[in-house]
Amino acid sequence: MNCPRCDKPIDEHEAGRETDVCVAVVVMGWLDVKMSRDDYGGQPMPEERNEFGELLIWKPVPEYSAPDGIAAAWEVVERLRASRYVDIGVDEHGAQVQIDVLREGNWETGGSTRADTAPLAICRATLKAVSNE
Repeated sequence: MNCPRCDKPIDEHEAGRETDVCVAVVVMGWLDVKMSRDDYGGQPMPEERNEFGELLIWKPVPEYSAPDGIAAAWEVVERLRASRYVDIGVDEHGAQVQIDVLREGNWETGGSTRADTAPLAICRATLKAVSNE
């Protein structure tokens, strides 16, 4: 299954900013993600306004997939838990995450994956679950 934002196979996503941006847009509902201040070589980012003349707010994308980023990854889990069942298992081989969705009165697997760390497994499984809907 490919990511709806970047068209890369979801199980090939590695921990890093590309995965974080995909999760922000596809799972967390961000409308758009622009380059960060660091991507402009440390220079101030250009001032931009939307179609209503309102100044756009620049907010960094959380490091959802970082190996030590379980707090940010947990925000993703909390976003999905309202309408889905999330099962996370961690062992010496890494983390297994399965997200089940209720469809027509039956629970079905929406996304399941294994990764070296729980945050990356959470990111991959949630991308699959949301893309499956």
